[in-house]
Amino acid sequence: MTMRFLLSLIALGGVLNGQRTNRINYLRLPLDSRIFESCAEVEKVAREADPPTKDRVYTIELFARKKGAFSLAFPSEHSVSDVTQWIAANKNKTFPTAMFYAVDGRYKFRCRDSQNRLSQTTGAEGDPLQLSVTGGKAEIWHFDLYNVYMAHLYVVTDVPLDKIDGKDVLAQASRKLGARFAFLYIRRDPWFYEHSLDATPYIFSDWSKVLDGEQYRATQTLDCMTGHGCSFASHHD
Repeated sequence: MTMRFLLSLIALGGVLNGQRTNRINYLRLPLDSRIFESCAEVEKVAREADPPTKDRVYTIELFARKKGAFSLAFPSEHSVSDVTQWIAANKNKTFPTAMFYAVDGRYKFRCRDSQNRLSQTTGAEGDPLQLSVTGGKAEIWHFDLYNVYMAHLYVVTDVPLDKIDGKDVLAQASRKLGARFAFLYIRRDPWFYEHSLDATPYIFSDWSKVLDGEQYRATQTLDCMTGHGCSFASHHD
């Protein structure tokens, strides 16, 4: 994990009151592998599942019991090489997995079925993960909430990062999720190698476009934090 991330945790001391941060509003559901023959059936399970909270924002991870969960947690200290090696070892495997993101009565559902086919749907009320940016599109690719409503947010956009108003994106996303404090990472692809706490952001990425270490270091990540503004992260191993 980056030094800036570690320093930001120290800066949060007054908010966290010395408590260890734990993921909240999150449910993991192991399912029979056969249900992943149809992502529509998995979506039905997700929509009918009891949410893990009475809050308006929560996530559900659904996975094939025999295959195991894809969202492997990375060590707190991990490098670009660690992640690219992990991806190389797993990119040809099939992980029937789905994520259900619920935000204020709307939802986004992403799924990989037992044939490794990718699909995504939203409710009739629209996609709750879309953000407003000038000159293009941006969406929350993945988020996690932790105690005291601290959020880790991964946003993908097609707008050049030097044209993005990171503070505005941070404010929009924080309002959507009701986050009191947020770490926001914005990229033009979903390969958040140095910033992801686990493998979840990669579940629904196009692995044919995966970046190797050299390619990743040639890209940029806009790194924002509540109360501390935004800056371009320097990529290293």
